Amino acid sequence: MNKFTLKFDDDILEEQYQNVKLAKIRKPIYIGLLALCFCMIGANAILNLFTSQQSLLKKYINYSYLIFMVFQAILVYKKPTLIKYLLIVSNITTGLLQFNFNDQTSAQIYYAQSSSFTQLQAVAYFISDFRDGVIQVIALLVMRLMITSIKIDDVDLQTVLIGIASTSFILIALYVNDQNSRKEFLSSISEDLWDHSLSFLIKKPHFRVQYNKEYMKIDLISQHQLCDFPGYDENLCEGCNCRQILHSYQYQQSTLSEFVLEQAQTIQNSIQVHYKNHLFHLRIVCVGIKNLNFIVIFEQKTADGYGQIVPTKMRNVIFQQIKSQQQRSIYQIFFNQGLLSILLINQMQLKEVEITQIFKKLNKQYKYSMKPIKILPKGIKLKLKTYSSQLKVFLIQIFQIFDQVSHKRITISFQDIEDCILMQIQFKQNLEKNINLLFLNLYSQNIFIQKIKPLLLFNELNIDLQIQFKKHIKYQLI
Repeated sequence: MNKFTLKFDDDILEEQYQNVKLAKIRKPIYIGLLALCFCMIGANAILNLFTSQQSLLKKYINYSYLIFMVFQAILVYKKPTLIKYLLIVSNITTGLLQFNFNDQTSAQIYYAQSSSFTQLQAVAYFISDFRDGVIQVIALLVMRLMITSIKIDDVDLQTVLIGIASTSFILIALYVNDQNSRKEFLSSISEDLWDHSLSFLIKKPHFRVQYNKEYMKIDLISQHQLCDFPGYDENLCEGCNCRQILHSYQYQQSTLSEFVLEQAQTIQNSIQVHYKNHLFHLRIVCVGIKNLNFIVIFEQKTADGYGQIVPTKMRNVIFQQIKSQQQRSIYQIFFNQGLLSILLINQMQLKEVEITQIFKKLNKQYKYSMKPIKILPKGIKLKLKTYSSQLKVFLIQIFQIFDQVSHKRITISFQDIEDCILMQIQFKQNLEKNINLLFLNLYSQNIFIQKIKPLLLFNELNIDLQIQFKKHIKYQLI
């Protein structure tokens, strides 16, 4: 930005600034001034048609100014960008209205009307650019001094000095005003760029909100992958989801929103928050002081691998022993499956798995104790992104219950429904309702299932034995 003219060095930026100022203040004020002056001078001209008090010069000035204002209105209608230049011309020509006052004009009327015109001229200064304002102020000063000297033949030094001093103060005020206006424009541009660039700078899921103190309301400004936050509800709008997240997450026996609003400025590191059965880390970044803006970042941390070296080796040894055993005894099968469940239940890792493939493997393992599960439709392949170890444990426990409640062929029907995989369990027996109740009872008493089901399922199991597996789990528990 040029420090003398205050014009932006970038022509595109200057054009954007002019367009914003035109739409925001310049055009509305200009049209208002034009309408006001037209009504005032038009009424004066009509009134003087019925009187002969006005001189010929005053009539020419009034009629010429009316014609010029009509001409301006036509130009502005066709090309609004010309307002910038029409303001200069129309404001300077108002200096000619000094001829409308003569010796017969009352001193009080002269003072009141001239003060009003001076205020209107000042409005034109401040909605113009600094360069245009300089032209208007200096031109009007020269015109006032010239017209005054013509009408009274002599202008005292005090009038000249006051005119120069007032002009200097106006120019300083115009400079500071235009400079601040342009800085505010740059600030708004920077904020827009920040909002658009935030998703590129921060790759993790996050959202930015602003707290409105007047209405005590949290407003969403921008977001990136908001759906990855635990508790996201597809039936709600993005803003409602952000507010629900802030109000439902718990930190140190208070909601996240309460903590952030009270201590946002002092947050240094990531915080561990609690939501239902989940614990995970968030980072809060405060980006505002006057208006409280803060960014909530969902940090998907992985577990420390160093501390898992020994347990992993132990698990591998146990897995190899299980595989090497001849699993022909039903008791050996139950023991091995129980041992696997204990080993796998705490392995929290998201993977894409094919659920029907797991059923086929379990069918082979349980072939000595029960008839193979019939899977419908035949040849179906269903993939879901879930906690793979927990899914294996869950299905192992389901097979254990199958083995206890029925020795006849069991049918499993799968259905792919948007965000879930529906699994229907059917027993081929006359007393199916009783078998369903028995299965439901064992299901509700199984410790492994009760611990795992909130992670994997959408629903609680009831008498119809329909299980809804979550198809896409988008966040990793810490």
